[in-house]
Amino acid sequence: MLERCRSQVNAIIRDLNEIEQGIRRDFEGIGENLCANAIGEIREKYEGIRRDLNNMDESIFVKAGDLFW
Repeated sequence: MLERCRSQVNAIIRDLNEIEQGIRRDFEGIGENLCANAIGEIREKYEGIRRDLNNMDESIFVKAGDLFW
């Protein structure tokens, strides 16, 4: 469960990074920095989520699951 969340967050970060870099490259001179910076801020929030997920102890989910069986 936690690994799937990590994988999805990693995919979102990769996609946002590609979009950010594409905007910087392909839209030069028409406000690309403002737009790309906004996307970069969103990416950074997802990087924080990834950090939190990586610091989670997956065993707590297993222990919690045991309570319901």
